[in-house]
Amino acid sequence: MTPSHPSQPPTAADIQLAVVAVLRAYGKPLWERHARLAAGCCVEPFWLLPLLTDNEMDWWVLCCRGLGVRQTQWLFTHTDEWCKALWGLQQRGELIEHTVQLEWTLGEAAAGVDTTGWPDDRAAFVLQVLGRAGFDLTNEVML
Repeated sequence: MTPSHPSQPPTAADIQLAVVAVLRAYGKPLWERHARLAAGCCVEPFWLLPLLTDNEMDWWVLCCRGLGVRQTQWLFTHTDEWCKALWGLQQRGELIEHTVQLEWTLGEAAAGVDTTGWPDDRAAFVLQVLGRAGFDLTNEVML
């Protein structure tokens, strides 16, 4: 899978690459909401802008060169492309959803998904920025 043109809304394939790359970069099961947030930031890098330091802005400019301002949909959990992406990952055994723990983890079939290049790089960067900005990415739910 290759990413769509950056000036277009993310496709199901873009989202699938982001989800797999985020879970790979995290290296263990990740709370579903955190995985969605991180993958959303991978395919919609504008969401990261308020969290970036001056040094990180260099990466952002490189990553987002050519992106036009576009409408983003904050309710990305229910858009058609997100639904297609997650359904596809689950059907192929690349994503396992643990409904009791509210976690996602990679299935064995995810080993065949090539995320080298922008998906891996962007996922690592997004997780770093979210962690530095104070987002607790542990799977502990505060009541």
